[in-house]
Amino acid sequence: MPSALLNKPAPRLVLPALDGGSAAFTPADLAGGHVSVVNVFASWCAPCRIETDQLAALAKLPGVALYGLTQKDKPAATRAFLNEVGNPFTPHRPR
Repeated sequence: MPSALLNKPAPRLVLPALDGGSAAFTPADLAGGHVSVVNVFASWCAPCRIETDQLAALAKLPGVALYGLTQKDKPAATRAFLNEVGNPFTPHRPR
């Protein structure tokens, strides 16, 4: 699929942690010598529920780090969603 962002550096995002059980997202997360996949999702998003199995399979591949960014969602709703459908995202400790 054509994209204006192919072969361009990723935006330098610094985003707060979802809660005390996770860490903030920084450009350092993308610079770990692995393939980084950033998935934007929300608890209210029906297709986001459908893609959870595919994301879980992707997260198991060696050399792949999967990061989740929420869109227009409350932390409690996001955490409940991840507890319900599973959390495929690469775990990292709060900095």
